[in-house]
Amino acid sequence: MFRLMKRILLKENGQALPLIIIMLALCGSIVAPVLDYTTDSLKSSANLRNASSQIYSAESGLMEAIWELKFDDLVIADNETYALPLITINGDTVNTTIARMSGPVCEIVARTVTDDGADTLIRALVYVPDAFIPATFDNITGSFVLGDNENYIGNISVEGNVSLGFGSVIYGHIDATGNIFLETDARVVGDIRTDGEIFMSEDCHVEGTVISEDNVEIGSDSSVGGDVCTGGNLVLHVDASVHGNIYVANNATLNDDATVQGDAFIGGSLKLYGGAEIFGDYPLGYGGCDADLGDKGITRIMQWEITRCE
Repeated sequence: MFRLMKRILLKENGQALPLIIIMLALCGSIVAPVLDYTTDSLKSSANLRNASSQIYSAESGLMEAIWELKFDDLVIADNETYALPLITINGDTVNTTIARMSGPVCEIVARTVTDDGADTLIRALVYVPDAFIPATFDNITGSFVLGDNENYIGNISVEGNVSLGFGSVIYGHIDATGNIFLETDARVVGDIRTDGEIFMSEDCHVEGTVISEDNVEIGSDSSVGGDVCTGGNLVLHVDASVHGNIYVANNATLNDDATVQGDAFIGGSLKLYGGAEIFGDYPLGYGGCDADLGDKGITRIMQWEITRCE
């Protein structure tokens, strides 16, 4: 380009001037958009860094609230809200509240507070076990049946069998004398204890601990958030998971890709198939069930979402 301009300048002035003006206009039309793009990129990078920092700060508020629930014996009555002291992380002020919903579920909201109003908010539903005291549960004589996609809020003590239909949810503990059946996609936000057997179909989830005096069968893609204790046999089907320890009086079978995050205490044989894995120690000798019901140690996040408030 500079060689071209030199040639132009060597020519007569009357011919060179219009060409120089054209060249300057072309350069301006190219440089201006490039500068605009660079400025926008820098602004976007700065906004991204600010948003990331606020997310980390809000997560710190969330973790602080979970710590309070697990280890500081914080008690919040149903439908009441507790505000944690303000904290400052990475220069961001974080406002965190814990609202106790019906049953063993709390909603935690952690929000960064900024001068420009561009706050970041994390809202999480957290499972916090109630004390497991059957004498205080809703007493039900005979079998208990929860229909498809129905919900029940509260702890129940059942003198008979328990059947949870497709997609149904119990927000509370279950204590029973009979067998317990969970159909596909059923969920218990609490612990289960029974004298009978426990059968979980596909894609079922128990947030707490499971204790049975008889056999326990956990279906494909189903999970238990706490420990599993059985006075009989334990079977985990394909991709089933236990996040705590397993205590099995007789035999334990883990099918393809089933997992146990904790230790395995086995009284009989242990069989692992096709990628099944136990991440803790195994096999350890079975000396009875050492799991705790209503254990706040298994407080866990059920779901959460991040919202950017502009």
